Amino acid sequence: MKFYKKIYAIMVSVLLLNSFTSIVYASDYQIINEKTQSEVLSEGVTHTTIERFTTSGWLDINILEVELNNKDIDIDALYGSEGLSQPSTVSSMASEAGSVAAINGDFFDTKSGSPIGQIVSDGVLISGPPDKSLYGKLSSFNIDRDGNIFFEYWTYNFSVSLPDGTSLPIASFNKASSGQYLSLYDYHWGNTPGANGNPNHTEVIVDKDGTVLDVRPNQPSVKIPEGAYALVSNGDTSQQLSMLVPGDKLVINLDTTPEYHNLKLSVSGGTMLVKDGTIAPITHDPVPKPTARTSIGINREGNKLFLVTVDGRNGSSMGLLESEMAQLMLDIGAYNAINLDGGGSTTMVIRPLGEKNYVTANKPSDGKERRVADAIGVFNNAEAGDVRGLKIKADNNVFVGTRAKIGVFAYDEKYNPVDVDMARVTFNVSNVKGKFEDNSFIPQSPGQAVITVKYKGVSEEFNINVLDKPIILKSNISTITTDYNTKTEIKIYGKDKDGYTATIDPADIEWTIYGNVGKIEDGIFTSGTLNASGYIRAEFDGTYINIPVTVGNAPQTTDVPDNIRLEDVDPYNKKINVNNDMNSYNIFVYGDTSTSTLLQTLMLSKAVDKANETSSFAVFMGKNAKKFNNLKIPYIAIDSPGLYEFRNSSFIVMDSSKGGLRATDASQWFALKDYLKNANGENIFLVLNTPVWGSSGFTDQREAALLENTLKDFKNSTGKNVWILYQGGQNFYTALNDEIRYLGLSGTKNAVKSDVSTMPYALIEVNGNEVYYQKNSLFE
Repeated sequence: MKFYKKIYAIMVSVLLLNSFTSIVYASDYQIINEKTQSEVLSEGVTHTTIERFTTSGWLDINILEVELNNKDIDIDALYGSEGLSQPSTVSSMASEAGSVAAINGDFFDTKSGSPIGQIVSDGVLISGPPDKSLYGKLSSFNIDRDGNIFFEYWTYNFSVSLPDGTSLPIASFNKASSGQYLSLYDYHWGNTPGANGNPNHTEVIVDKDGTVLDVRPNQPSVKIPEGAYALVSNGDTSQQLSMLVPGDKLVINLDTTPEYHNLKLSVSGGTMLVKDGTIAPITHDPVPKPTARTSIGINREGNKLFLVTVDGRNGSSMGLLESEMAQLMLDIGAYNAINLDGGGSTTMVIRPLGEKNYVTANKPSDGKERRVADAIGVFNNAEAGDVRGLKIKADNNVFVGTRAKIGVFAYDEKYNPVDVDMARVTFNVSNVKGKFEDNSFIPQSPGQAVITVKYKGVSEEFNINVLDKPIILKSNISTITTDYNTKTEIKIYGKDKDGYTATIDPADIEWTIYGNVGKIEDGIFTSGTLNASGYIRAEFDGTYINIPVTVGNAPQTTDVPDNIRLEDVDPYNKKINVNNDMNSYNIFVYGDTSTSTLLQTLMLSKAVDKANETSSFAVFMGKNAKKFNNLKIPYIAIDSPGLYEFRNSSFIVMDSSKGGLRATDASQWFALKDYLKNANGENIFLVLNTPVWGSSGFTDQREAALLENTLKDFKNSTGKNVWILYQGGQNFYTALNDEIRYLGLSGTKNAVKSDVSTMPYALIEVNGNEVYYQKNSLFE
């Protein structure tokens, strides 16, 4: 019997998908959700992050927008302090130079780390252009001495004139070389290559005036003096070099187009992506598949510079093709743009507002920053000023009686960081009772705390949600299996009765160690020096969590008390009286409905009987397959996706069987948003055939978080109750995350004869906009 009203079937989402308008790239994906956040890093420099969830996956974009008309803004090339032969991370380069932000630059030789193309800084050629075999393939980002930005494919002609009038072509300047052709180096490279056992190797050291200082046949590496050059060869020109003597006069010619003397900056890159407002022909594509990308571009008016990274190959963000990167640069507002080195090299580092430490804004695909040849840095050269504003860092939630650490950062009128003397910072709180100790707030009553921070006549106000008390504790680690004398950080989180979470400072936790397993201090557990097993108990305000510990080769202990379960202390887990009317009734909830064994058939038959006996409506997280002929109440099953209405509740059934909504059918996301918009009920139940979290849940944890956050936003904007009902691996499980209730049941999936008496079903008890639940046994 199906007496509910089915409002929309899943085909609605297909229609939505077909009519959905958005930026469509070559991969033809469509945007499901986009989150954008911006922060001013200094006057004239804004950092924007875009987290874009699409029908093809995630795309993480970071954009630096630079106001070039700001007189304090400067752009410069960065390279490692130990020379071009020693690549460095972008964060190290930025920190050494003191830039506001930076992105990686040129492609480089993976063996030596030297840049493929040229670097120019303040009219000085740091490294030569790309090899002549790459003419017309690798463009570059350039700024002339008047501040004009242009993009150009370079050419060059390098040579040295010997005393006898012979002119020898120089193949490269400050590049890794086999030595077969004549190469030139200066102090920016570091040390000369050295003979390394090659008897034909010759190095000639020349001062800035062209005077030969030293001729070094078959000699080891030596440091190149500042202002000097080293001519190096082990090929045909080696003999001519070896015939030179100290005091000889040479003329070194380094001619480039454009002329490097006239440039403030040049950094080589890859293909032009955008040329005069249109996508440019691709001239260089070393990775013709979606990957991490870095690009730099300028708007048509020439007053805005865009430095952009797109993550890829990091297990989350899918990356872009070069053609897609070109489209993105157009969308951002670039009129001209080039591709820079990408893949594992793609890096953006920033100095957040008011702070002096650098952070990596993107997520490099190698899992950490790669050492690269060079970078492009953005500077604000304004003189330091007085404090203009404060930036506060603190947790959103804190429990009564625990401490919330408050970070205070200051910036001047140019939004550059100012040192903060914490001894002169004052704090005040209103709306709740509390005190301050060592830059921490310790609340003494629950509510919304309004905290005012004052420093040097400037104040900033922010809120902290003070939670009453936790009913359960969680940890970042469930068990510890470790070697001797090894440190493990333990973080403890509490959850209140409504599922709101707050970190509890280690100083507020009562720690107890059972068994001779080690010691704990400030949340850091240090294992002992002997084989041992036991457990750590973390306790706060009457609730606790036990963490089993095994050190060395000791057997794992089984003598660990059970942790407190939510269902044991949950105030929403209770029986209430219902009237079986439009606003007060029971909903029967059951998991899998497989009937491949006699026991499973018996269990499902019993479930149908219980549903008839106890409830007005039933939800089965298994397939129908005409198994509910004896059911006398309206019901839904997992194989009938759509939006359903029953009395004052709405049910949204979706398929997550392939590891999530997107992986199963991305169009479900558009349907979900539409269903939420059109749901009439005060109580919303999302029904899935898998968990959202855990090893059996969504394979994309970011999608799981987005789903939960989407439902939180819906709840906060509408005031409606939101539950997620799912078929799980555990017989019964419940969790509460910021008032979003999860309820999972295995149904017939875990049918075992010896345990059949304990196999559960759930009753959801609706009383207006109050919703409770009970865990009951099928065979009571």
